[in-house]
Amino acid sequence: MNQIVDIGDFVLVGEVDAGKTSLLMNLLEVDGTAVKTQAVEHYRNNIIDTPGEYISRRSYYGPLLTALIGIDTILYLHPSNSRSLCMPIDLLHVYANKRIVGVITKTDLEDADIEFSKRLLVDHGIKEPIFEISQKDQETIVALKNFLMR
Repeated sequence: MNQIVDIGDFVLVGEVDAGKTSLLMNLLEVDGTAVKTQAVEHYRNNIIDTPGEYISRRSYYGPLLTALIGIDTILYLHPSNSRSLCMPIDLLHVYANKRIVGVITKTDLEDADIEFSKRLLVDHGIKEPIFEISQKDQETIVALKNFLMR
């Protein structure tokens, strides 16, 4: 767990079942099984995991924006088999000083459409680099981790 200090602060945002908690466990090198996040969870070094409902239900936008206040980087996770964003993307751009990083998850799924997902993110204002992640391919996790450590 010594790596946590080196990663920097970030918040994971994405729809329900986008793989936020699984990715977080991999980035922090935590063993165990990911369970559904029910509330905002804070980790050392200002790392935050949010429930998917925070972007899919308008009534949770306020708490989401509050969670973003003290964070430098927003990781927006989008499943590779999802055909739409489940929130207004401008929601992530409320604070002009935040770095927004696109992460396409579940790239190993049979119905993955990585190029469509990438275009969708770019069309909604998320700039390159956009990371393509598979929990089954540790190299994809390491690439994101190295980027966050810069």
